[in-house]
Amino acid sequence: MHLIEFVGDVGSGKSTQARWLAESLNEQGSPSQTSKPTWRHISSGQLLRERATPDEAERLAAGQMTPDEIILPIMLDLLQKAKNNGENLVLDGFPRNSVQYQTLVQNGWQLDAVVELIVSPEESLHRQLARGRAGDTEENWQIRHNFYTTETQKMLQQMVANRVLHLKVDGNGDMNATRNKVWQVWQGRAK
Repeated sequence: MHLIEFVGDVGSGKSTQARWLAESLNEQGSPSQTSKPTWRHISSGQLLRERATPDEAERLAAGQMTPDEIILPIMLDLLQKAKNNGENLVLDGFPRNSVQYQTLVQNGWQLDAVVELIVSPEESLHRQLARGRAGDTEENWQIRHNFYTTETQKMLQQMVANRVLHLKVDGNGDMNATRNKVWQVWQGRAK
């Protein structure tokens, strides 16, 4: 089983680009439309929003992170089911901190690569406010931005130390420009 993760600051395009890469890898590996897709995109944020109780939905809308003890069992179960189904996953939003990453490793899971979408703080804030979803406020952006610049960056250092391939992509451009850069670094990863 192969695992790829997308990380990035708020509004960097993780879900959009992760979904696109999974679709592209399926197209590349399956010339026949009857072939079962072997790559699937999983957004932990979307998964949590779909499963959220009213209290959890309120916490998510307030910009709070889902506690590790809630997200870890959900994601570990999902990983096992995907493995049993012969699927490879492109993840976004998980793991997002060192505890989640270490738990993943301790449970025998290894990431093949992590794609970091890099956007400026100004662009990150602009994109979050432009989404217009409940909870997309400057205050919530600051909470999530601070988490990314501390906790997620610390996790990335651990991944690199564990020899996870770290691919950096400038995500400041529009969706198509970023998509092209993602594909270029993905294709060039073995060079």
